[in-house]
This record gives sequence, C-alpha cells and structure tokens, in this order.
Amino acid sequence: MFNRGCSKIIRAMLAVTFLLNVGCATMTTGTTQVIAINSTPQEAIATVEGIQIRTPGQITLKKGSKYTLKVEKSGYEAAQVELERKFNHAFWLNILWGPVFIGIPIVIGTIWDFASGAVWNITPESVHLTLKEIGATPKPTTPAAPTM
Repeated sequence: MFNRGCSKIIRAMLAVTFLLNVGCATMTTGTTQVIAINSTPQEAIATVEGIQIRTPGQITLKKGSKYTLKVEKSGYEAAQVELERKFNHAFWLNILWGPVFIGIPIVIGTIWDFASGAVWNITPESVHLTLKEIGATPKPTTPAAPTM
C-alpha cells in the first residue's frame, strides 16, 4: 500500500493542518462553557434555551451567544438573568504566536476562533437567584423610638 516515506508525509501534513486550523482561544478554553446555577430555595427548575436542570446544578452552553436563564418554582415568582458574552483574552495568543509561524495563525486562528465562538466567554460563570414567595408580605418595620 503506502511506503514508509509516504506515511510520514501524511502524518506530518495532518499535524500541520491541525495546528493551522485551530485558533488559540479554541485550543486553550474550548467552544463550550459550564455555568453553575443555584437558587434560594433550591430544587427550582432552571431553563436556558429549552434545556432544564434542577438547582443546584450546572449547564454547558456553546460560547458565542447571549442567553436568558429563567428559574421557576411552584409558589414562587420566577426570576431571570441575562448571560452575556465577553471577550476571551486567549484570542490574543493568535497575535503573539503569529510571527513564529510567519503570520499564518493570525489569519486562520482569528477566523477559527470567531467561527467557533471561542473568542467569547459567557458571564457570569456562576448564578445564584433568590426567588420571592408568591403572596408573601414584607415584614413591617417599626419606627425607631424618638431620642431626647
């Protein structure tokens, strides 16, 4: 079939292809992120993009998008929080390593990191929401006694 020289060439080409087709943010931080979700009271249902978990728990989301996290429990008002995206500083490794490889990773790594969403991180990474009991009345405050 293949001779030894051809096999080495193919392996070398595959290694170079891998190195040139992955951005630094993709390699160092990945394209998904785990978000920790907790609530008071616990055992509430947390929903993001149709995925549901019970609190406390974790959910894995694809980077690059903004999300709305909603937490609900019977007898309590629902609460929600926006999960934003912020710039992933690992992206700058493309620029730092570019000169080492004659600029190729700058272009390919940049495109790859943006296409995969790895150029972004989701924030906050940990969420704790306190749900308000339905029909709960606020505790009355007693006025302070006048001082003389």
